[in-house]
Amino acid sequence: MIPRIIPLLLLFCLVFPSLLHAKTKQEEIPPQPTVEDDLNNAVAAQSSGDLDTALRLYTKVLESGQLPTRNPAVYFSYNNRGLIYMNKGMLDAAMLDFNKALEYNPKFATAYFNRGRVWAEKGEIKQAMADYTRAIELEPHYAKAYFNRGILWRMRLQFDKAVADFTKALENDPENAMAWYAKGVALMNLSRLPEAVKDFTKAIELNPNLSEAYLHRGEAYNKMGDTSKAHMDFNKARDLK
Repeated sequence: MIPRIIPLLLLFCLVFPSLLHAKTKQEEIPPQPTVEDDLNNAVAAQSSGDLDTALRLYTKVLESGQLPTRNPAVYFSYNNRGLIYMNKGMLDAAMLDFNKALEYNPKFATAYFNRGRVWAEKGEIKQAMADYTRAIELEPHYAKAYFNRGILWRMRLQFDKAVADFTKALENDPENAMAWYAKGVALMNLSRLPEAVKDFTKAIELNPNLSEAYLHRGEAYNKMGDTSKAHMDFNKARDLK
């Protein structure tokens, strides 16, 4: 009997080898990613520009129910997902996420700033102004909030207030070429031409390819009667476009 059993066992091993290795394969199954893994991967994907992956992972994190409501990761995830929706032009979805971020942290200056950007995109200038102002109240050195509010003041033709906000932006971010340029434009509208030229020149020093700064400096020179410098700047602006 024994000689007949051995061939049967061998046949069993040949026909059903997976059954003998089932335990080994189970042990080789990689662990499922934790909510922390998903969050870190979402941030990495967003930073690398893979917005679809980031969007999926932020949504997974927020719907997991595994984060305590007071965990900063909750409102950061809503804020970051809102930025992705903004990038995709989904302004209503972005607004909802920034609102949720602020529900979890009413003192989250970044969410006020980002919600202000959504309001501005929608043409709701009053609401955008209010959110930028709240962001500045919470973070008095928030250069981007001063800059964006300055743009809105300029749109409202309140150039003195625009200059004040651009000045505050530059106090906190002096290497911002666009802020120097924007302040120069506001100064031009106030007929403060020498100051405007100085600001346009600083913008050009920081970004030699900023054609708008050459164009507006040329206009300032032209109004000041310096047609030679004006033509040089106009030509440079044209070459850069």
